[in-house]
Amino acid sequence: MKTAFRFIFFLSAVIILFSCKKYPENNLWFKSPNSAMIGVWKLELLSVNGTDSTAYDDVSMYVQEGIEFLDEDMRFKEQYEGGWKLDKKKKNVTITSGYYGGGKLFVPQKNLFRDNQIWKIEKLTKSAFWLSVTNSGSAYLVKFRH
Repeated sequence: MKTAFRFIFFLSAVIILFSCKKYPENNLWFKSPNSAMIGVWKLELLSVNGTDSTAYDDVSMYVQEGIEFLDEDMRFKEQYEGGWKLDKKKKNVTITSGYYGGGKLFVPQKNLFRDNQIWKIEKLTKSAFWLSVTNSGSAYLVKFRH
């Protein structure tokens, strides 16, 4: 009995101490990154070179309505549509999006995601989804919340 208890304790300690995390602050536990990304995510922060650009009108749709991530598809409230795919290690996500029509509820919105761009997943939890990328020397950080 004592040996079995020690074995279970040792095994638990090894699993806890040596399990790797895909993302710096990953606490998904038993949920896959694919299923964690699915849902409506609202923009919390758009940072360009460390400057908060969230208050601009051309991203208000993302703040108010968010983006709906479906099973490798994305739905925006209007103006854009797209898709996403995790890489094999599930540390990066390739996002494709394109303009499909004029806005009725919002002024023309900035397309947050250039076509076929690879974003690094900085954080992915049940309530937070952070992405970063560098384009033409500018560093972008996008923070979404559920």
